[in-house]
Amino acid sequence: MSSEIAIFEAALNYTKLGMIVHPLLNPNAPEINPETGQKQSPGKGVLVKDWQKRERILTEAEIIKYWGSGGGSYFDNANIGLQCGKRSGFTLIDVDDWNPAIWNELTSGLSIENWLMSKRTNDRSHIYFKYTVDLKAQKHHDLGIEILTDGNNAVLPPSRHKSGQTYSFNREIRTLDDVPEMAEEFINRLMTLFGTNNKLKVILQKCKPCLREKFKAHQESPNIKELHTSTGRQLTLALMADLKANDADAEVLHLACKYLFREDYNRSQSDSELGPDGGKIKKPWKCETVQRELGSITLADVHNSKCGNCTFRGQTHQISSQKKSEPEAQKENPLNIDYDEMDLRPELVQQAEEDADRVLREGDPIDYILNTIAKKHVGDRDTQEAICVSIACQCCLNTAGLQISVNGTSGSGKSHGIKTHLHLIPKKWKRVTGLSAKAAYYMNLAPGIIIFSDDKDPDPAFEEVIKQATTNFQEETYYTTVKDQKQISLVIPPRINWYLTSVESFVSDQLLNRQLTFDADSSPEQKKRIFDAQKHEAANGGNGQEINIEVLTCRRLYGALKNNLFKVKIPFVNRIDLQDTSNSRIFPMFLDMVRGFAAFKWKQRTFDGDGYLIAELEDFEKAKRLFEAQKENTVTKMNENERRIIQCIASKGKCTINDISSSTDIKYQSVRRALVGRTDRDVGGLLDKIKGLKMEEETDTNYERAGDILKSSSGKKALKFSINESKFDYWSLFDKEFIFLKDA
Repeated sequence: MSSEIAIFEAALNYTKLGMIVHPLLNPNAPEINPETGQKQSPGKGVLVKDWQKRERILTEAEIIKYWGSGGGSYFDNANIGLQCGKRSGFTLIDVDDWNPAIWNELTSGLSIENWLMSKRTNDRSHIYFKYTVDLKAQKHHDLGIEILTDGNNAVLPPSRHKSGQTYSFNREIRTLDDVPEMAEEFINRLMTLFGTNNKLKVILQKCKPCLREKFKAHQESPNIKELHTSTGRQLTLALMADLKANDADAEVLHLACKYLFREDYNRSQSDSELGPDGGKIKKPWKCETVQRELGSITLADVHNSKCGNCTFRGQTHQISSQKKSEPEAQKENPLNIDYDEMDLRPELVQQAEEDADRVLREGDPIDYILNTIAKKHVGDRDTQEAICVSIACQCCLNTAGLQISVNGTSGSGKSHGIKTHLHLIPKKWKRVTGLSAKAAYYMNLAPGIIIFSDDKDPDPAFEEVIKQATTNFQEETYYTTVKDQKQISLVIPPRINWYLTSVESFVSDQLLNRQLTFDADSSPEQKKRIFDAQKHEAANGGNGQEINIEVLTCRRLYGALKNNLFKVKIPFVNRIDLQDTSNSRIFPMFLDMVRGFAAFKWKQRTFDGDGYLIAELEDFEKAKRLFEAQKENTVTKMNENERRIIQCIASKGKCTINDISSSTDIKYQSVRRALVGRTDRDVGGLLDKIKGLKMEEETDTNYERAGDILKSSSGKKALKFSINESKFDYWSLFDKEFIFLKDA
């Protein structure tokens, strides 16, 4: 039977079983599409659009079109692909590396004789299971394991690989009952493995580059014999010491050993060498020791050392200075001690730690935090979600940071909302205080801390400090002064978040460009909800600052997150587009939101071989929803009062400040400051912000008549404001989606 006929009949059989299949590119097709010039995947690329969205099996006519005689050259020699996931009823495990040390523990005690597998070579396989909701699509390239489920494509037998090999099953599928279910224990072991592997990747980024590179080289091209030499043993000891020094637990250390020793790995022997929880591992090696004992791994070539240009010593200085401040903070600085946890029962703290780990591995950490806040604060969910994302951005080394500013009238709950959120953050990561202009330089702050200043527009000197620190988000900000006739240098560390609240925001455009601005809900309905919540709190004897299991869990969620520094890749970034690209600051800010959402789910995301955390479409969708909810604020950089003023002028034509105040119920002085700025600061108003807004002085004349006789006239000068609508078209941007994702 020819391969074309075999594939045609297989497509018919799969469809009869209820499997949703689709045609794949000819395995002999070129790597570059001759018509589009784009890369393509011979034998694997899907030939039909929207295949992920298909909900029904193919019709017989479609099968004939794709694999029969009626499809034309486009479908010549097409392979067969499976739509994995719920609709077809399959979850697959794509295995590219059967590392014995890993797979022996994954499958120990489990029945694997009935596993349904397809392969084209002995070292690679697809394992087919009935669909499970407990495993989501994810890639772990260093483990050689990929989970294929909803939204994934898998090549089905008897398709052909571009090498000429043919895919085949280890046994025949007569009905879907021939497909086994995935054992719950196997699922749990996989999830634990993925979590441990993600930890290892994060920790490796903190290790010496020469040791990290050598470890990765062993991952990609295992050389077990080398590790059994004296030099190999020294290498293993040096690597384990670096991992342990960067907070690797016993399972992370064991996984590193599994990567290194593969079939020679033995857990009992590793326990004996490492000691309980790595207790036998000594202090990390100094760079000089690595050069002396393992000189070859520090050489770029025969003549040149890697050490001269190595950044690790600079990184070490930053990390050591941060770690130095933390023990002092714990032991000596009362600002860093959570006194409200000191008398708690140990079992309650243990439960919180376990709950936090479960949420990080299986749940939605941001949703958990928002639901906890909602029990104490009414409304402002978007603001609270943005705070979560901005804190996650402090844990990313490739973001410019997201700063939060909340505006609103007195009594609108803007301060209460932020204070409620900050109650869920360990004290070592926050400072709630008023500040003088240069105070932050003297506070011995730790990298990644949050500063909250309530109901304060920063004066020009303080604003300049914030601008410099946010511009240098990933770097130190230095200030040199003189004390006792001696020069001293003071520093604000990297990744500081500045949270500001005010009734009216009067800051420069440069500072606004670094902020996500939110308006507290000041509606009568919201004030009624606040009133009801206050009564409920009083009836229960609360004050909003209680300690309970949810608060403890949130603190441990944040604590676990803040102990990491990620670099995030967004693989689908070329598909993201904006309705308007004239403002170059919008897109980077949105990408930072995507990175923040990805970082918060770091225990459920994958890392590539270089240790980058990989963002997923879920992160894009969440960032998009949050951005779209606040796009008028974010794009225009106007608060609610400013938007109402501009809309009033646009609808009325020329109008005075009195006219605007009467129409909007905004106080006269507030309207004036919003339009022309503040005279006591070098901060312009809407006249400087809004293209097309102009101010003219006109004279309004009143005439007094007696019949047809003019008795007197008087004139009064007034400032009148108007908008040239041909130059001002902000609101047309908000009639539809501002950010969207193009088809792949």
